[in-house]
Amino acid sequence: MHSCEFALFRADCGGSGEPTFACDPSSGYCLWFATACVPDGYFATDCPTTDPCCHGGPGGSWPFADRFSGASNFTDMVEDIAAIASTPVTSFTPAPIVVTIDPSVSPAAPSRATCDGGVPFVFCRATGFVPADTGAGAVTLSLDGGGLNEEIAMLEILPLGADRLGARMFTRSDNDGGGPSCEGARTPRPPRQTTGTLTLSTADLTSPSALHGRAELVVDGVGMHVLF
Repeated sequence: MHSCEFALFRADCGGSGEPTFACDPSSGYCLWFATACVPDGYFATDCPTTDPCCHGGPGGSWPFADRFSGASNFTDMVEDIAAIASTPVTSFTPAPIVVTIDPSVSPAAPSRATCDGGVPFVFCRATGFVPADTGAGAVTLSLDGGGLNEEIAMLEILPLGADRLGARMFTRSDNDGGGPSCEGARTPRPPRQTTGTLTLSTADLTSPSALHGRAELVVDGVGMHVLF
């Protein structure tokens, strides 16, 4: 029996094989596992890593031949699948946001996110968020602008080895009650394409609450600014 290390949208239970997407219908959690080793309670897709949503259906593509519509936390599964199923998420997949260190960066009070052109995404009005340990040595900022059926942005900062850090952003629908689809439950919502830079006060991620910085991002072509 392998022990597992869990992090944001991913886990590593040792073993061998290709990255594997799997869901736990009882909890509603879906994760990318680093190998083919998946713990009890999680059901792995039979789709290949290169095409993890290989099953078609009336609602769109899907990772499972059985669509799990009777799962007790089916809505949570739909939200996770729309957010991450289409592309593997591991410690080694791209972290396209460039991280630099500047000890002179001062904390923002309050922490806040803004976007050019008003509020093109609800998470552009997020405030009061704090960095949190999300496992595997990584820290995440959850940018929640409030309201149901909207998107939350999760900015993950993770170690890349050799004293390097990287960052990447995920978006996830909040409380979306639509039907099953890898493309998104209510309307097509692929993962937001996010690039840019993140400047941190320190490279030490062991004390998330003491971490602060600023990010200059481009999300689907829209400028986004994050201070914390």
